[in-house]
Amino acid sequence: AFATAFYIQTSTSEIAESMNVQVFHQPESQSLTINAEESVQFQVYDAVGRLQTTNRTTAGTFNLSTSDWPVGFYAIRLIDDAGQVVTTEKVIIR
Repeated sequence: AFATAFYIQTSTSEIAESMNVQVFHQPESQSLTINAEESVQFQVYDAVGRLQTTNRTTAGTFNLSTSDWPVGFYAIRLIDDAGQVVTTEKVIIR
């Protein structure tokens, strides 16, 4: 079944602005796009706080497929090389 997703930005820190990090959810392509001028680690958590996946992006654009994500709420945490949480974004897959 095709899932519809809604993207909710919950916080943008000064660190995220200075690093020029952006997260976009694109329901039509069933993907999550992370744009960053520097490498960042991302962690995806489900609604009960279980870590679903983690990875590191290089500078530039990184696409993550959401096509196999079950319906629900997800938090995407971006972390810089110093271990600081840059921002946390929320995505709802319907």
